[in-house]
Amino acid sequence: MISYVVTLTFIAWLPYYLERRTKLRFFEVIPSIVIVYFLAMLLGNSNIFSSEIKPIQASLKSYLLPLMIFLLLLKADLNIILQLKQRLLIAFFSATLSIILSFITVFYLTQNWFEGNVSGVFAALAGSWMGGTVNMLSVATALNVSDSELGYTLLIDSIDYALWVMFLLSIVKASHLFNRFTKSENSLEIVSVTQNYHLPFSFVKLIAVLVMGLILSYLSREVSILFNTNLLGSSAWTILVITTITLILAQTPLKKIDGVQQSGIALLSFLVALIGSQASFSHFTSLPLYIIAGLLILLFHAVFMVIAAKIFRLDLFSSAVASLSHIGGIASAPILAASYSKDLIPVGVVMATLGYIIGTFGGIIVGKILMLL
Repeated sequence: MISYVVTLTFIAWLPYYLERRTKLRFFEVIPSIVIVYFLAMLLGNSNIFSSEIKPIQASLKSYLLPLMIFLLLLKADLNIILQLKQRLLIAFFSATLSIILSFITVFYLTQNWFEGNVSGVFAALAGSWMGGTVNMLSVATALNVSDSELGYTLLIDSIDYALWVMFLLSIVKASHLFNRFTKSENSLEIVSVTQNYHLPFSFVKLIAVLVMGLILSYLSREVSILFNTNLLGSSAWTILVITTITLILAQTPLKKIDGVQQSGIALLSFLVALIGSQASFSHFTSLPLYIIAGLLILLFHAVFMVIAAKIFRLDLFSSAVASLSHIGGIASAPILAASYSKDLIPVGVVMATLGYIIGTFGGIIVGKILMLL
């Protein structure tokens, strides 16, 4: 077991280290998180480790996933989100609704293309495209998406997302034409974040937060057993309980402790490696069709966003950053905002944070709707 965990930890660390040290453009095309997944899958398919580790894998995932959610959502301060102006909030939730409608539409049109747990793959992708990778893993666990099927989600996410980012960046200069079409005001909203959310780094405080996260992970699993129903199983309840508790704690001074989010990102990478080590290459025969389905989702999303922009008279900045705060998250929404003005970077950060908050709930809702179709 020790050698297995150490090997996964190395795999989870190596791509990020190479990305920072080499600055290769390769990592702009293929994200480190995808490389982690496939390196781990190579390890899992090599039969280096015996089948006896499967119970260990399940146990690690069941306890570490709630801890990861706790660490990554602990910075989700609702007070900052309330600084968003009305037009930006309308744009954000228009993007949320358009993504939900797009997934339902494309699933209805393409579900016969695929075999297996198609609704689970779409739901996990919806979680990612409403929030981020943490939401993807949360939704996948809640809806019992297999580790191999999650590989489809990671690849669709990285390939189609990259094309969407390039598209949104390429139309920045056409904002005046879009704004004329929607009859919107060309006044960009600025969010001024003046609060300091960091305290001097304290190893003792960080360990205390990690211990608290482990305790809450355990309690969430125990409480979820009480709510286990046919509509939502215990895994889904565990995710929802820990997410809700964390969002409450994020409004306390705990959000100021430094090092928490970095620990969560490291744990996220380890969990992706853990999941990848249980996947098989033989399950990726439908990848081209899934990539096409992902592009169709983005196409419908674009159409719905243009309709919403016309109805609510939204400018291109609000619509585009709202879209990318869902589909790209904290990694790319600030970059798009900066392409309009460096003063607007906080808008991208805050809207992406809001995406993290709703992503898991939204992905599970999408999954349950798709199961009914």
